[in-house]
Amino acid sequence: MSDINDLIDLLKIKRNRYDLDDAIDTTIDPDPDTMEEPDTLETPSNITIDERTLTWDSVDHAIGYEVTASRDDDEPLVLSVETPTLSLDRLPVGTYRLSVTAIGDTFFYTDSSSSETIDYDVVAIQLETPTNLRITNGVLRFDSVENAVEYEVKINYTEFIIDENVFDLNPFDLPFGQYVITVRALGNDQAIFDSAPSTPHTYVIERELDGFDRVVSDILKHEVKEIIFGFLKKTDD
Repeated sequence: MSDINDLIDLLKIKRNRYDLDDAIDTTIDPDPDTMEEPDTLETPSNITIDERTLTWDSVDHAIGYEVTASRDDDEPLVLSVETPTLSLDRLPVGTYRLSVTAIGDTFFYTDSSSSETIDYDVVAIQLETPTNLRITNGVLRFDSVENAVEYEVKINYTEFIIDENVFDLNPFDLPFGQYVITVRALGNDQAIFDSAPSTPHTYVIERELDGFDRVVSDILKHEVKEIIFGFLKKTDD
């Protein structure tokens, strides 16, 4: 999934370059050989990392950025973004040297040189198991888990993926019966590992009886009581 996202980001940058092609008025200067040499973009600076997010100062005229994540003896990862920030959650476990390059439009501005590198360690995280499951008015809630990307709610044999620690069951119009619910905190398939399922929570939806059904239910309860009383009486005799 991360590879697809990287490709999408790269295509967005290329699209910006193609859009610029269409914007150039060749009637003013139809001969590209007479155009001035493009300027080189400034090198990104002030590279910092805070809570697994890489940021840097924006560069004027840049249409995007490429972040190179290098590890010893491994092919460098190149991640493309349009804004001066990148979540590092996609990186597998390991020690990285990160650098940033500002991307130009190739006509008026060429790519910058790579920034100074910054070291970053990606440590494996085992997510805690969700706790304190409770249901009020048909809404499931549980305690949030630090670093969780998503949550998997399993109701009997059906699984739902949600991105917060609240799940409204009312739209599903569950029929009356008993349901066993568990929740798992999900990671990113890289350095954040999924939790174990929570302790099962039993959710019972009772059937709402109309007037006639309530009368029949009361009669059956009375008859059952009479049968039990008669049996106990015979036993005593």
